[in-house]
Amino acid sequence: PIPRDYEIDVLEAMSLSGGSALSTAGASTGGFRSGNVVPATKVLIFRKQDCRTCAIEVDLRCAQSDPSQRVIIQPGDMIVLEYRPREIFINTAVSILSFGGLSAITN
Repeated sequence: PIPRDYEIDVLEAMSLSGGSALSTAGASTGGFRSGNVVPATKVLIFRKQDCRTCAIEVDLRCAQSDPSQRVIIQPGDMIVLEYRPREIFINTAVSILSFGGLSAITN
């Protein structure tokens, strides 16, 4: 739930959800730590406006350093944390090398 007494931005919402901006968080785990090397940096905010839903994309890397990129969360917004293709590739490669590929090579 979002606070009723004051506005929160996307970074605060990520923190309240149990994840934190640019920590090791993942969409598949609901924003909680997933053990990945590269964190997810793309957030989509789905907002209903005039009987339609619009998607607002936020780059968490930019939002951390630029307050103008911190979208204010409104009641009814749905927030989705996503990995970018490069982040998926790096995390998959590291996972294979750390857990499967490296042990198979050394045995």
